[in-house]
Amino acid sequence: MDASFAAGHSIVVIGGSAGANAPLKLLLKSLRADVPATILVVLHLPAEAPHSAVSMLCSSSTLPCSIAEDQDSIVPGRVFIAPPDHHLLVRDGFINIWKGPRENRSRPSIDPTFRTAAHVYGPRVMAVILSGKLNDGAYGAMVVKSQGGYLIVQDPSDAEEPEMPANTVRYSSPDELLKAGDIAAAIERAARFPHESLPTSATSIAGRDELEKVANQENLPDGQLTNTSCPECGGPLTRIEHGDLLFFRCHTGHGYSGEVLLTEQKEAIESALWSAVRALDENAMMLRDMARRCSIGSVYDTLTHRYEENAAEVEKKAKLIREQILLK
Repeated sequence: MDASFAAGHSIVVIGGSAGANAPLKLLLKSLRADVPATILVVLHLPAEAPHSAVSMLCSSSTLPCSIAEDQDSIVPGRVFIAPPDHHLLVRDGFINIWKGPRENRSRPSIDPTFRTAAHVYGPRVMAVILSGKLNDGAYGAMVVKSQGGYLIVQDPSDAEEPEMPANTVRYSSPDELLKAGDIAAAIERAARFPHESLPTSATSIAGRDELEKVANQENLPDGQLTNTSCPECGGPLTRIEHGDLLFFRCHTGHGYSGEVLLTEQKEAIESALWSAVRALDENAMMLRDMARRCSIGSVYDTLTHRYEENAAEVEKKAKLIREQILLK
């Protein structure tokens, strides 16, 4: 580790999703320019998000701030933000940018950054969870805590979207539960406090392949193979328990917490039902068309009636499914 780092928490990993822009801007604006820590930020961004949208966040920062690039050096007093459609992984002294499998429906995802930072820097890591939906970051926060790191969570009552902070609190015991305006000061205190028990060097990772195994969770103990398919690639999911948190992973590397998997399944079911409605509507239209063609000659009266009966039955099925979808 660079000697210019203080003896406190020198790696700050921040994760957020919906509603996190405002607290993040406030945090970056409030940090002193001489804070002895590297700030790594992961926000859920759509793959097509322009880099200019990320750069706008940097305009609020008192520290030099940029979109993270592969092989960027981890140095104190810098802010790096994960680029759209890429995970930000932490190595000993530098950053890797990785277009690996989505996790918890997201790329970048918070958990791979938190996990790799904890694996490399252990108790020197401070994790911060801001506003967001579902629970990306909850497992990563557990790993940070298990390695002796420090956890700050935005108070759910202060968050625009309280679900992500609330789930993190549910699965971990945060060291501090704070309003957005108080987080920067807490980071300053923890970064400057001389923790004599903290190691002065990072845990070495042999190479990028090993890092990606950590990010991809290939180093986890074997779980229980399930009959549930991965929503993204269709492969079988393995069920893994991390304390109270239930996690699912396919061999490709896509990962889901239990809550996120339920959301994916709900959306898949709705999509399948709408597909069924579409297929039934098309079938009914075809039957009506055949009935009209057959009614031209009286010799086909029986066949016309049969087509019309079948069309009415198909329309009834489509209506029932549509009503079920629209039920709140």
